[in-house]
Amino acid sequence: MNVAVIGSGASAFGVLMRLKEEVKKNNINITVISKDLNFMNNIFSKNINNNKKNRFFSKANNLHANIRHNFGYTFKEIKINNSKNLIYNIQHSGGLSDIWSGSAALPLLEDLRKWKVSANEIEPYYKIISNYLNLSGKKNETSNYKSSLNSIPSNFVNSLPIKEHDLVNKLINKIKNKNKRDDFQINTNYVFLRDESTCQYCINCDSCFSGCLNDSIFRPSKVINDLISNKNFSYENDNVESLKVINNKYEILTQNKKKMIFDKIFLCAGALNSAEILIKSFDYPENDLLIYDIPTKFFPIIAKRPKLKIDRKSFGFSSASGSIIMNNNDYYHLLIGHLPIEYFQTKIQNRIASNILKNISDKFCLYGTMYGSNKDFLTYKITNKFEILSSQKERLVQIDDNLKEALKKLKKIFSESNFLILNNFATNGKSSSHYSSNLFDAYKIEHNITGEFRNNLHVCDTSILGSSSSSQPHTFFVMANAYRLADNTF
Repeated sequence: MNVAVIGSGASAFGVLMRLKEEVKKNNINITVISKDLNFMNNIFSKNINNNKKNRFFSKANNLHANIRHNFGYTFKEIKINNSKNLIYNIQHSGGLSDIWSGSAALPLLEDLRKWKVSANEIEPYYKIISNYLNLSGKKNETSNYKSSLNSIPSNFVNSLPIKEHDLVNKLINKIKNKNKRDDFQINTNYVFLRDESTCQYCINCDSCFSGCLNDSIFRPSKVINDLISNKNFSYENDNVESLKVINNKYEILTQNKKKMIFDKIFLCAGALNSAEILIKSFDYPENDLLIYDIPTKFFPIIAKRPKLKIDRKSFGFSSASGSIIMNNNDYYHLLIGHLPIEYFQTKIQNRIASNILKNISDKFCLYGTMYGSNKDFLTYKITNKFEILSSQKERLVQIDDNLKEALKKLKKIFSESNFLILNNFATNGKSSSHYSSNLFDAYKIEHNITGEFRNNLHVCDTSILGSSSSSQPHTFFVMANAYRLADNTF
């Protein structure tokens, strides 16, 4: 049997981990189709060999300072192809890029119900996926939430916790020493590491996800590339243009006009790209095809009592995660970290001044990110010409008001622990950059346990979820669910 996996992001990773097991048992050939799969590997390989003194401050040559390329942009504002806001153009890596694959928050039970996935069904696959990578965190960390509002994946931790920033550690301990609350939690962030529990290749430069010198924390395409190099899978360096059914098989036409025949296809190209491939292949659906996005809000956090002694070698992107629940059970996901050196370089463009401000900032300043609740989502329509349409000004105002109310409540909680949230300086981040869509509903296809769009064509990314979620589907769920869908096909 010849099988194609289109994509090389988180959902492709989940599918390929399952197919890798099948190769051992049966006569099955697997081809990964993804444009420039090794592009980022080469970028990081060149970067690690650069002279260390030029790494942080050679702005013109440092692509890594722009890794968080769509920070603050809405879905509509992010140009998918050849955009100034993207560091590279890998159309079918899964979503916009696979640089982000490090967060491991679990979806809420409410989200799973909307996605027609049972908690008992998905949980074994979290365990399977965690065996393929290193999940950092605190195993004994528990949530005081009702189980339906718990997003902490502590049952699946198999690696040591990340090195928290000292001020973040102080914040976590201060709040946890207070009386426990049913409507708020803060914990060590749970992230995927690249290697052993010590993350031996991490030099703790505090620039994670904003200019990592070595790599991203975990990158599915790197693992997939290694498996291709070891001859587990074949590889086609191309973008998929469309599919055609010929004698119960699928002919894939690539952008370079190459044609290939497969018995079975797993489509893992991300919510936007999967939609484009299927529209080109089977015409526009009867119902509107919609993309869902969750806006965010960023806010400064100031310690009333600065921490004078700071270890500069810590995890930079987000050392803490948590959530706050409003009276109507709306869940708002939180990430808390400290400002990376690249932030100051971008603002000041002076090495000495950037270092001075970074040192001062680390002693008393953090930043937070609040995701909208699962009711605070924006909807974009993909037209038959692949335009992105939206007219939701009133909805944006309503969502912003909801985020402001959640921020006020958080401000009161933090104030009791001697940390101030400067909500007057909060800024709208607009997009969470984790998209889902209503692909199956648009094409009037019943949701099923294999993600089967039609016979032997399985969609295994967030296209099939049918709605948004609380902070959007995180990498852990995306990989586990893709593995689950592939597992049910055999």
